Amino acid sequence: EPGLGCSFKVSLFVEVCCPGLQLVVCGAGHVGNAVLRFAKLLHFETTIIDNRPPDLIRNNIEIADKFIHCETFEAGILGADIPDAAYCLCCAPTHTQDKSALKGALQKNFAYVGMLGSIKKTKEMYEQLEKEGIGRNLLEQVHSPVGLDICDMSPEEVAFSIVAEILMIKNGGTGNPRRDKR
Repeated sequence: EPGLGCSFKVSLFVEVCCPGLQLVVCGAGHVGNAVLRFAKLLHFETTIIDNRPPDLIRNNIEIADKFIHCETFEAGILGADIPDAAYCLCCAPTHTQDKSALKGALQKNFAYVGMLGSIKKTKEMYEQLEKEGIGRNLLEQVHSPVGLDICDMSPEEVAFSIVAEILMIKNGGTGNPRRDKR
């Protein structure tokens, strides 16, 4: 304060740390592997959650920043230290495992939850989850079938469409061609 007889200057260094984009991939199969590769190019911090022995999915684990081995996907997600507003993709090897992953994801605060699968699979799974107490309003927020309508069925093109949808959500895009903005 003035009048105390002391005068000095202070330099202050402020570093703004923006948390990295987090992507959780439940299932390290062909599509999960391709999604991880695209996500790494886009500087996402990636986590794989899988219940298979690590030696069976070693190549996928090496791509990811973090690997969580789990008994069930629901337990894996709920037990993981995942920040709010992360992005989540359910692409487990079986419908039952996708259901477990989706159930866990809907109990977290993800910015995006997508699930690989057909319209028929999605409808059946939603009916089952509603009977288990998951609200319709939560299920309607899930992107399933996941991805933008831009691909055939190769794992790489499906993965590209998924990552494109995640970026669209992240950036508040429309998914429409930019030339339509004229």
